[in-house]
Amino acid sequence: MILGETQLEVFRREHLAPEAVLALIEEHRRVLLRLAVGVGKSWLCDELLAWPSLYEAFDLVVYAAPAWNILHERRIVSGETVAPVPMKVLEGRPLQRCGSYAEEWESLQSRGCVACAKKELCGPCTRCDVASGVDPCPFPTRMRGLRRTRLLFLAEQQFSANRSLLPLLQLRTGARRPLVILDEGHLLDSRFDVMISAEALERFREVLLEAPLHRRFEDDRSVGIEMIDRLLREGRGALTSVAPFPDGLNWQALAIQKAGIRRFGRAFRYLGYELSHLGRCRTDERWKEDSGDLRFIARPFLHCHLLVLSAHTTARFARHRLGIGSIYSPFEDYRFVHSGTRIYNVRNRAGADKHFRRSSERILDAFAVVLLANVLEGHSTVLVSRKKHKAFCADRLRERLAGWGMDVTFVTEGYGALPRDPDPRTIPLIHYGLLGVNAFEHYESLYCLNSYYVPEDELNRCVQECEPEHFKTRLTIDSEPDHVRRVRIDRSVPALEDREWLGETYLRRLEVDPVIQAAGRVRFATQPREVVLFQMSDLSADLPSVREVVLVGDLLEELGLPSARDLDGLAQALRIEELLQDGHSSKEAAAVLGISERTLYYRRRERETLESAANTAKKRYNIYITFFCSVGVGLSDAEAVL
Repeated sequence: MILGETQLEVFRREHLAPEAVLALIEEHRRVLLRLAVGVGKSWLCDELLAWPSLYEAFDLVVYAAPAWNILHERRIVSGETVAPVPMKVLEGRPLQRCGSYAEEWESLQSRGCVACAKKELCGPCTRCDVASGVDPCPFPTRMRGLRRTRLLFLAEQQFSANRSLLPLLQLRTGARRPLVILDEGHLLDSRFDVMISAEALERFREVLLEAPLHRRFEDDRSVGIEMIDRLLREGRGALTSVAPFPDGLNWQALAIQKAGIRRFGRAFRYLGYELSHLGRCRTDERWKEDSGDLRFIARPFLHCHLLVLSAHTTARFARHRLGIGSIYSPFEDYRFVHSGTRIYNVRNRAGADKHFRRSSERILDAFAVVLLANVLEGHSTVLVSRKKHKAFCADRLRERLAGWGMDVTFVTEGYGALPRDPDPRTIPLIHYGLLGVNAFEHYESLYCLNSYYVPEDELNRCVQECEPEHFKTRLTIDSEPDHVRRVRIDRSVPALEDREWLGETYLRRLEVDPVIQAAGRVRFATQPREVVLFQMSDLSADLPSVREVVLVGDLLEELGLPSARDLDGLAQALRIEELLQDGHSSKEAAAVLGISERTLYYRRRERETLESAANTAKKRYNIYITFFCSVGVGLSDAEAVL
């Protein structure tokens, strides 16, 4: 279903009202609301979190955002709205305050020894001491005093760092009926596969055997060692029978971690939490390799009511990543398109990373023509590039525009300082994957200068990390014969199942969604915008109104604009006319410009053609002619442009 701007208000009123969304959650338990950027996702979050009836249905609501700046935009967090229930923001560890402890903290955390880090590093840190007179660090005590808390705000990364975070929060708050809200759902892109080496497991067993535990945990010690012994004896293949790791040992994590570090130093890894996950995960998602290493899929524990709000996540992708049977997605097939928006896609391999530098002169020259037209017509622009090419693109475009007499400023970072009312001569150049920046909603145009693709190895890793025992083939990416990237099964390796559909789902998530997300910065779904993408993908399912072109030259034709070569010729023609008007002969003018008389005559005829076209179908030629005459491009040193 395609909805335009005239139906948007009705859609918001009927489907995004808090009472309507709550009814969906209670009926279906897990709900995905796939809403294009600008449709009302942020408004819905704020209205729902401030709605008292939500807390009559759930005794704990956990809101998780992909970035802290997005979290701090929530009206309750910013203080613009008062929370209807006791609330708290679970801030992450403030890295800038760790000082000399930062490196050691990271090392301990990477080895699962967070309890030891809190005790040995946070404990003696003066920044944590209220009596020191310094604003105390909230991190060590952030889990205390949560008993009456009904609303928690946190970053999605905390679910990745601690996959049992939800049960812990339920324990701390006493909640029995929680609701988790994932804003954007970037948690689904986290790595869920875990590997425990045989050496690490043997070291953990030795430490567990010797660690000074409280006597009431002796039975847990015996059970834990027995579980590890069985894992070490297991042969290659699926781990069909794994005893649960005793939770009591994780209550003794500090003692075990300190003993392990004393015995093995940095070679020790605390495995208690990972072994707990191993015991809980599905039988077909845990196995032992020939090397003796254990592998399993540790998905975040989200067996509760769940609301995912995302512009791009599909139900199929969410089900596969979370390992759940169903998630209700009522707006899966809804597309929002403003009637005044024009979207073009350059379907050409020249924008790919390995081709871009070789093709950059032709590509960036074309976009320089478009940028010059936008500035002259007073239209604001956002540019998008691969991060590695941002500086190169800015330098090349700045040089090209300056050669035509137009000085512009490219902003490649610090976008929060951009003025609310965009300046056509100040052009933000952002990169694919940029999150949490909402400074571009008032810009009128967005152009992708190159393409965003993922390599086959990345696609295979992402797919196979959630299908280790069922997915034993390799996916390849083919773009022939029509320059559309598609997933194929490598038929040289036998497959148990045809999983091309799975590869296609992940390919769109990995490389199409970031592109559409970048374009959504200018709110093209709800405002009239001009957008140019640069992808070898079939975008019609996501963007029903997209117009395909093959070359950047074809794009200029679609937009009614001349080529960069035409503008260079026009600049030289203006110089020729000035020389002739000053009394120089054709031969003398040609000599001054270092061209042949034949080229001189060609330039003069070409200018006549351009001026004629400016008065007929391609009226946008006029803006260049008028501008060049006003700034004198070509009237002195025009040959430097060529």
